[in-house]
Amino acid sequence: MTAYLAAWNDRDADRVSSFFADDAVYDDRGAGEVATGRDGIREHVARVHRGFPDLHFELVRAAHGESFTAGEWRSSMTHGGEFAGLAPTGRLVESSGVDVATVDDEGRITHLVSYYDGAEIMRALGLLPARGSRTERGLVGLVSALSPVRRRGARRDAPRTTRGSA
Repeated sequence: MTAYLAAWNDRDADRVSSFFADDAVYDDRGAGEVATGRDGIREHVARVHRGFPDLHFELVRAAHGESFTAGEWRSSMTHGGEFAGLAPTGRLVESSGVDVATVDDEGRITHLVSYYDGAEIMRALGLLPARGSRTERGLVGLVSALSPVRRRGARRDAPRTTRGSA
């Protein structure tokens, strides 16, 4: 895991992709993207580096088994390039997460899932309101008011209970 994150920190998409089998899958849960094959993974990594040219990972801890490796990480990055259609904001983003990788008999990654809070990154980039802010509370209230369940009201055939009768 240390060498893998070092390749990310060196901004070397070719070296990052070399850790993967030819037909590997990279499942980026925070971004909601899946890259397939070594070429697709290389392009995914290069796209992340273009958007966040100073991206840096720190390995917090790792665990290894017979056919897997996992690493908890922290990262910091500045949004210095276009990413997913968003022009550079210059904002500093800090994140943490866990990568879990299945490895084959040759030690190559066949499937990697990266878990992190994509919404928190969107907040840091200004795409979502701050957690607990007046804007967030207003949006939650608006969505709740527009909820189809709320508009329909309680189902007529649903059992009704009153306090103490349940």
